Amino acid sequence: QQTLSSSQTGTSNDQQSISTAQTSLSSGIATSMANLPAVMTGLDGLLHNNSTLQGYTAESNIVAYANYISTTEAKQDQSNTEQAYTTALASFQQTQALYAASGSNPSPAQMAQIAQSIIQSTNDINISLQTTLTYYNYIDGQIASAKLTLPNVLSTQISSLTSYGSTVTSDNTSVSNANNSFTNA
Repeated sequence: QQTLSSSQTGTSNDQQSISTAQTSLSSGIATSMANLPAVMTGLDGLLHNNSTLQGYTAESNIVAYANYISTTEAKQDQSNTEQAYTTALASFQQTQALYAASGSNPSPAQMAQIAQSIIQSTNDINISLQTTLTYYNYIDGQIASAKLTLPNVLSTQISSLTSYGSTVTSDNTSVSNANNSFTNA
């Protein structure tokens, strides 16, 4: 009888552990799916909104900066940044579709699949943010070394990229940890 009682207690603890892990994963997924659209919209704006640079206002930021600092490195950074953004956007859109298709009460298997998709998306978004940050820091450095004047917008954009990076890293860590706990529960 004592063995049966111990077994029931162990089963109850296991069920509680699974429930806690599932709740944590569900929370991490919800937080990420609330944060990531704003990050992607912000990143898109930083890259593709029309520039405020005098003489370049008909161009998107990403193009205007490469034309303003017309070097081979600027053009290559522009291309790398656009490619990284395209990859991040496709990855994020795939995650959004998977999340939407799972409905309001996803199964444990769907939650694990969404978590893996979020982890991949946040990795791709982080690469895009870092590539953009490298590009914008290069432009900023070229402007400073040439003693050119530029509206404060570039430093604000760099600050926004850093903030987005913190959000995405936090989401990645949260979902990764919760997914590991869920998988091992």
